[in-house]
Amino acid sequence: MFTYVKETIINSLTADSDAYGSTMNMAKVQAEPGLLRILRTGEYRVSGIQNGQVFKTPGVPGSTGNIVINDISPLTTVPGIYRISIYIGMAAQYLGDFAHANWYPFGKPLVADFSVAAGMTQVQIMTQLANALKLTVPYNNIFARIILSGTTLTVELTNPYAFIVRSTLEWYNPELCGMCSGNYEDIPAFQALTAITQNVQPFATGEWIQENLRFPSYPNLRYAALYADEYPIMGQLYTQYSFAYDVERPGYYGISGVNDKMQAVTRHVFYILNTLVPQWESLLAAAGGISLVTLPPAPTPSLV
Repeated sequence: MFTYVKETIINSLTADSDAYGSTMNMAKVQAEPGLLRILRTGEYRVSGIQNGQVFKTPGVPGSTGNIVINDISPLTTVPGIYRISIYIGMAAQYLGDFAHANWYPFGKPLVADFSVAAGMTQVQIMTQLANALKLTVPYNNIFARIILSGTTLTVELTNPYAFIVRSTLEWYNPELCGMCSGNYEDIPAFQALTAITQNVQPFATGEWIQENLRFPSYPNLRYAALYADEYPIMGQLYTQYSFAYDVERPGYYGISGVNDKMQAVTRHVFYILNTLVPQWESLLAAAGGISLVTLPPAPTPSLV
């Protein structure tokens, strides 16, 4: 009929206070053979956990992507104007400044022209390139950092959901088509001078949970907020545990048969602070009949 998912964040295995701030000191998670009891969440009979399987997905802190461009002076022996283009993709986080019309995938280009004069040194050429790229990043929206070290330039993305799709270097040929204004010619050898490190999207971090599950709204952040002890801790990593809970619903029947039974299957998801994982798993073991199935985090999307 519909899908029900219950999500719980556990920052401590001891409940120091109830939802209204009254002092209490008791185990938040309790286990006994055949039963798992979690304060303010529910009681779970092991017999109701589908196939006795609890799925475990470790959290991932995430990392940003970058592109490293080595000395391009061998490609710019002809004086003139050059253009570098770096296309940045964005997936799983849909920020407005990466949006396009007509449902085109989220992303934005860095496009910069720079000039090379006769007799310029390697460092001068790379400095021209770096300065041109810096002009493409606004001071109030630093989505990429341009770092020049000697003759090696790095474009470091600041958002772990952004990634490098491709990059090109072109030379402006003013005489390519006679009377027209010229055109840019691609320099394929540029690809050999670049190295792309792709991003890794975060999963089950405090920030990820806040963004996806516990919005920083007034009810969640106000003075003496309800269930403040279950608010995700920024900068911390969590491990996700989930299982399908299958129980009979007596008194609810369908019309497909005589006196048929109805089963309710709900999904229960727990985010356990990483420092509590050993104790949490020992409680699962104490309940008996539960097998842990470790799953890898979802792969990072790519437009490549």
